[in-house]
Amino acid sequence: MDRARESLKRTVQAFLAIGRLIRIENLFTFAQFIFGYALAKGFSLGPEDGMRIGTAFVILGVLVYGGIYALNDVVDAHLDALNPSKKTRPIPAGRIRRSTALATSLILMVGGLAASAIASDGKLFSMAVTFILINLFYTFSAKHIPYLDILTNGTSHALRVLFGIQFAGGALY
Repeated sequence: MDRARESLKRTVQAFLAIGRLIRIENLFTFAQFIFGYALAKGFSLGPEDGMRIGTAFVILGVLVYGGIYALNDVVDAHLDALNPSKKTRPIPAGRIRRSTALATSLILMVGGLAASAIASDGKLFSMAVTFILINLFYTFSAKHIPYLDILTNGTSHALRVLFGIQFAGGALY
């Protein structure tokens, strides 16, 4: 019984660490995409809109951005270990190995790209590619350049609203 309980505890801890790695707590920023979508539809949404938004949420929010956040943690693990508020992240805290985090990142991003290519008429795929490219630029370059880091990060947030509008079929006005 103790063995089963310990195994369950380790499994739960692993899932919690993965959730923290992909920054599940940041998924609320997908509300920007939903706002853009609703704005384009005149805030009159039907059941089919819920399915489209849900699909986009899983692909862009969970898979693509989960992979982006995991990659960012892989790249910054040595710096995060020195930061009092970031040293509790899964890699510097020793809850996930860098190789596991990198594999998780790649699986999520490739999965997001594949799902986005299948799920819609190409809109989600172009959005996924754009988000990945902007965030790769941010992770490997822009975050180290004052003001460019803010501009790059801000661009991805503005694009969430614009992509929501585009995914809904464009603005009514």
